[in-house]
Amino acid sequence: MKKIRPLVPVLFVIVFSQCSVFKGGSIDATKASISSEGLIRCFENGLSASGQPIFCEASAILYDGKNVLLANDKDMPDKRSAVFSWPFLNGFADTSKPVTYLTNPLLKNAKKFEDFAITPDRKLVFF
Repeated sequence: MKKIRPLVPVLFVIVFSQCSVFKGGSIDATKASISSEGLIRCFENGLSASGQPIFCEASAILYDGKNVLLANDKDMPDKRSAVFSWPFLNGFADTSKPVTYLTNPLLKNAKKFEDFAITPDRKLVFF
Protein backbone atom coordinates (compact mmCIF):
# COMPACT_ATOMS: atom_id res chain seq x y z
CA MET A 1 0.00 0.00 0.00
CA LYS A 2 2.85 2.39 0.78
CA LYS A 3 4.29 1.88 -2.74
CA ILE A 4 1.01 2.89 -4.40
CA ARG A 5 0.48 6.08 -2.39
CA PRO A 6 3.17 8.17 -4.22
CA LEU A 7 1.69 7.13 -7.58
CA VAL A 8 -1.80 8.48 -6.85
CA PRO A 9 -0.99 12.14 -7.72
CA VAL A 10 0.83 11.04 -10.87
CA LEU A 11 -2.11 8.88 -11.99
CA PHE A 12 -4.50 11.72 -11.19
CA VAL A 13 -2.56 14.11 -13.46
CA ILE A 14 -2.30 11.55 -16.28
CA VAL A 15 -5.99 10.66 -16.24
CA PHE A 16 -7.26 14.23 -16.17
CA SER A 17 -4.75 15.57 -18.69
CA GLN A 18 -5.80 12.91 -21.20
CA CYS A 19 -9.53 13.44 -20.69
CA SER A 20 -9.61 17.20 -20.88
CA VAL A 21 -9.78 18.66 -24.38
CA PHE A 22 -9.43 17.38 -27.92
CA LYS A 23 -5.76 17.76 -28.80
CA GLY A 24 -4.59 18.12 -32.35
CA GLY A 25 -6.08 17.92 -35.79
CA SER A 26 -8.48 20.38 -37.25
CA ILE A 27 -12.18 20.32 -36.57
CA ASP A 28 -14.53 20.76 -39.49
CA ALA A 29 -17.20 22.78 -37.75
CA THR A 30 -20.67 22.99 -39.21
CA LYS A 31 -22.08 26.48 -39.07
CA ALA A 32 -25.70 27.42 -38.70
CA SER A 33 -27.63 30.64 -38.75
CA ILE A 34 -31.13 31.73 -37.82
CA SER A 35 -33.13 32.28 -40.99
CA SER A 36 -36.29 33.55 -39.29
CA GLU A 37 -37.83 34.05 -35.89
CA GLY A 38 -41.39 34.10 -34.70
CA LEU A 39 -43.99 32.62 -32.41
CA ILE A 40 -45.22 29.05 -32.66
CA ARG A 41 -48.97 28.97 -33.12
CA CYS A 42 -49.83 25.58 -31.72
CA PHE A 43 -53.44 26.33 -30.80
CA GLU A 44 -56.46 27.00 -32.96
CA ASN A 45 -57.26 30.62 -33.79
CA GLY A 46 -59.35 32.44 -31.25
CA LEU A 47 -58.20 30.44 -28.22
CA SER A 48 -57.10 32.80 -25.46
CA ALA A 49 -56.42 33.03 -21.75
CA SER A 50 -57.61 36.14 -19.96
CA GLY A 51 -58.30 37.73 -23.35
CA GLN A 52 -54.69 37.29 -24.52
CA PRO A 53 -53.69 35.00 -27.41
CA ILE A 54 -51.87 31.84 -26.32
CA PHE A 55 -48.51 30.89 -27.83
CA CYS A 56 -46.12 28.03 -27.19
CA GLU A 57 -42.80 28.33 -25.44
CA ALA A 58 -41.11 25.16 -26.56
CA SER A 59 -38.72 23.80 -23.95
CA ALA A 60 -38.02 20.54 -25.76
CA ILE A 61 -38.07 19.83 -29.50
CA LEU A 62 -37.34 16.56 -31.31
CA TYR A 63 -37.55 15.34 -34.88
CA ASP A 64 -38.23 11.59 -34.95
CA GLY A 65 -37.89 11.12 -38.70
CA LYS A 66 -41.60 11.76 -39.42
CA ASN A 67 -42.87 14.30 -36.90
CA VAL A 68 -41.70 17.32 -34.95
CA LEU A 69 -42.38 16.73 -31.26
CA LEU A 70 -42.62 19.74 -28.93
CA ALA A 71 -43.12 20.27 -25.22
CA ASN A 72 -44.63 23.52 -23.94
CA ASP A 73 -43.68 24.83 -20.48
CA LYS A 74 -46.70 27.12 -20.18
CA ASP A 75 -50.03 26.05 -18.73
CA MET A 76 -52.11 24.37 -21.39
CA PRO A 77 -55.72 25.37 -22.03
CA ASP A 78 -58.52 22.84 -21.52
CA LYS A 79 -56.18 20.44 -19.65
CA ARG A 80 -54.43 19.53 -22.89
CA SER A 81 -51.17 17.66 -22.92
CA ALA A 82 -48.06 19.85 -22.97
CA VAL A 83 -46.47 17.42 -25.46
CA PHE A 84 -47.69 17.53 -29.04
CA SER A 85 -46.50 16.98 -32.59
CA TRP A 86 -46.88 18.05 -36.18
CA PRO A 87 -46.02 16.03 -39.27
CA PHE A 88 -42.79 17.09 -40.98
CA LEU A 89 -43.12 18.18 -44.61
CA ASN A 90 -40.47 19.58 -46.97
CA GLY A 91 -38.06 20.40 -44.16
CA PHE A 92 -40.60 22.14 -41.91
CA ALA A 93 -43.34 21.30 -39.43
CA ASP A 94 -46.58 21.19 -41.42
CA THR A 95 -48.53 23.66 -39.31
CA SER A 96 -51.42 23.59 -41.78
CA LYS A 97 -52.33 20.26 -40.15
CA PRO A 98 -53.85 20.14 -36.67
CA VAL A 99 -51.62 19.48 -33.67
CA THR A 100 -51.61 15.92 -32.33
CA TYR A 101 -51.59 15.93 -28.52
CA LEU A 102 -49.98 13.00 -26.71
CA THR A 103 -52.60 11.80 -24.26
CA ASN A 104 -50.62 9.66 -21.83
CA PRO A 105 -51.59 10.78 -18.28
CA LEU A 106 -47.93 11.12 -17.28
CA LEU A 107 -47.38 13.61 -20.08
CA LYS A 108 -50.64 15.45 -19.47
CA ASN A 109 -49.82 15.96 -15.78
CA ALA A 110 -46.15 16.89 -16.24
CA LYS A 111 -45.26 20.49 -15.44
CA LYS A 112 -41.73 20.90 -16.80
CA PHE A 113 -39.84 19.46 -19.75
CA GLU A 114 -36.18 20.21 -20.32
CA ASP A 115 -35.22 18.08 -23.30
CA PHE A 116 -36.07 15.12 -25.50
CA ALA A 117 -33.62 12.45 -26.63
CA ILE A 118 -34.07 9.66 -29.15
CA THR A 119 -32.21 6.36 -29.39
CA PRO A 120 -30.03 5.83 -32.49
CA ASP A 121 -32.47 3.22 -33.85
CA ARG A 122 -35.30 5.82 -33.44
CA LYS A 123 -37.45 3.36 -31.48
CA LEU A 124 -37.50 5.15 -28.11
CA VAL A 125 -37.87 8.79 -27.10
CA PHE A 126 -36.80 9.94 -23.63
CA PHE A 127 -38.52 12.88 -21.95
